[in-house]
Amino acid sequence: MYYTLTYHFADNYISARAAHRIQHFDHITKYKATGQFLMGGAFDDQKSALLIFKVDNASVVKEFATTDPYVINKVVTNWECKQWNMVTGDVIPVPEP
Repeated sequence: MYYTLTYHFADNYISARAAHRIQHFDHITKYKATGQFLMGGAFDDQKSALLIFKVDNASVVKEFATTDPYVINKVVTNWECKQWNMVTGDVIPVPEP
């Protein structure tokens, strides 16, 4: 199943992320290595971001969010996880670990 994770950023997002950016991307790398994290990025307005996962259930995405340095250090002020029913699109296969 696919899930989206929407992050809502603090007003000082650009400056606040600097101290935690390397750890945030290290965190993502762990989930990418298992094929669970597919893609993500901030919207142009820099107020929120969208991350997409392919996992069996939402608990993996929620664990990702609660252990993300951006969330822990209040760069992200609010987040929301939703199941996403992808109808069309090309998905690059991720090798099994």
